[in-house]
Amino acid sequence: MSRELIPSTLTLIEGPALEPLDLDQVKKHLRFGPTTEDTLLDGWISAARQYFEEQTGRQVMRATWELATYTVMAPSGPQAAPGWVQLGYGGTWPTVQAVSGSVRVRFQAGYGSTPGDVPELVRTMLYLLVGQFHKYRSETVETRFESALSSLPLGVDQIMRGFKYTALPKFPPRTTMVTA
Repeated sequence: MSRELIPSTLTLIEGPALEPLDLDQVKKHLRFGPTTEDTLLDGWISAARQYFEEQTGRQVMRATWELATYTVMAPSGPQAAPGWVQLGYGGTWPTVQAVSGSVRVRFQAGYGSTPGDVPELVRTMLYLLVGQFHKYRSETVETRFESALSSLPLGVDQIMRGFKYTALPKFPPRTTMVTA
């Protein structure tokens, strides 16, 4: 018997009201005075936040999401019994229609609603990314499936790895066989 999570739909209901970095602070970091590149810098601030979120599975600034899902127990094999939806320990069934996706969980994620709520280490890493985007405006490596930054500033990858959400690994752990 296998326990399967039916494919779910994660929908952004309300995005962050603010970015984690202030434009004036970014300009100080880059040693800029008044500049005509404010719009470009604002875009890089947003891109740095989104890159961190994509790489770590964490929301930086408070946002509201909705998840439509349910868990199914699915016996396997040629003589398997029918599958069923299982309720967790101590849970109660909601009153819903008997259709896929009728149970929706709305939640808020993020460190907070102001830049000061974001851990300093994350904000520092975002400053480094914005600086990288400014210095290497077009430097990417095109692969068959996606484009990626060809290099990251020193320490950025290690910081992101430290913040990576690991409760649900993307890949099963490797197993090794020991033979005597």
